[in-house]
Amino acid sequence: MKLRHLFEDPAGPKKLVVVYGGRFQPFHKGHYEAYKWLCKKFGESNVWIATSNKTNFNPKNGDISPFNFKEKKEIMVSLYDIPQRRIIQCKNPAFSPVEVFELYKRFSIVYVNAVGKKDESRYKEGDFFLPLPRPFELKNVEMLNSLDDKTGYYIDMPMQTGEISGTLVRDTLMSAEGDEREDAFKKFFGKYDSVIDDLIRAKLKDIQGDDQ
Repeated sequence: MKLRHLFEDPAGPKKLVVVYGGRFQPFHKGHYEAYKWLCKKFGESNVWIATSNKTNFNPKNGDISPFNFKEKKEIMVSLYDIPQRRIIQCKNPAFSPVEVFELYKRFSIVYVNAVGKKDESRYKEGDFFLPLPRPFELKNVEMLNSLDDKTGYYIDMPMQTGEISGTLVRDTLMSAEGDEREDAFKKFFGKYDSVIDDLIRAKLKDIQGDDQ
């Protein structure tokens, strides 16, 4: 990971920056529970959701990403009341969310990347990311000041609301109709919203068209 250049010239006091990056295809209640866990642990003002505008349909490589940034943001804001300003479009949200760092030019950044347990091994590789020391206490100023502003940290999030994957959501809603569809929508997203359902239906219809 070659990110050290981002932290070479800290311009001010240390500031905690926690980034929850991902594809979010689509963003579901498991993602939201993880976001709430991060906000509770680190404070909402320190937590950012980062995701790209990239869409792709390449099932042979396991890459199905139908939702663009605007659509993902609409799902997050409409279903979960996540503040729009906390959602940032990034080219590389998982490893190098420089678009978030741009908001902190006057600070020395303590960068924490929030990752799922299954992705933790990706951050153990290389020499940039370190595991965040535990137990971490937000109010412990001495602990914050002891963290290195020349590297990045990662923290693995506990599993939230069971095993929900974007693939499961897409595959289920691809064919479900009527009451079955509404029940599945509530299961994956926590509640039903007809406008967001129409958005998701339209995008999944595009996938079916590309697959024929």
